[in-house]
Amino acid sequence: MVFRAAIYGRCLFSASPSRHFALVLGFCHATTKLRFLIFHRSGLTASHPFSVRNEAGKRDILRVFLSILQWESAKDAGFLGFYNGFEMSLLHHEDDQDGVVSRVAEVLRNGLRVRGRASRVLLVDYPTSKGSKSKSGPCVPALDPTVRTQER
Repeated sequence: MVFRAAIYGRCLFSASPSRHFALVLGFCHATTKLRFLIFHRSGLTASHPFSVRNEAGKRDILRVFLSILQWESAKDAGFLGFYNGFEMSLLHHEDDQDGVVSRVAEVLRNGLRVRGRASRVLLVDYPTSKGSKSKSGPCVPALDPTVRTQER
């Protein structure tokens, strides 16, 4: 069951490479047991098998589903809160409350893998100032020249 579920976990990571984890349900029809499989960058975390035939197993399955229903945002489901695959919200400095929305122009490097870092390098278009056109550039926050760095 885990090997088959890993195919779906890989597909979910491939569809959204920036996600932190992928939840897959595994059901064995021979034993009528259900497992919750969480694939993440370090491997796999799995629940105990829950029997769908007895009341204790049904109650445990319901508890897990109720906890999933308490997720309030996409971040709770394993997605990044500042990046949706097409746009990214960047802050200019530490005290910035508004930030700027940048559009992903190109994916320069895409490390598609389930385990490990799965590094992605993006080229983003971001507005240089309010009301001006976008320009491509590195995804780094702008430095405030009035703030002095500490010497080491």
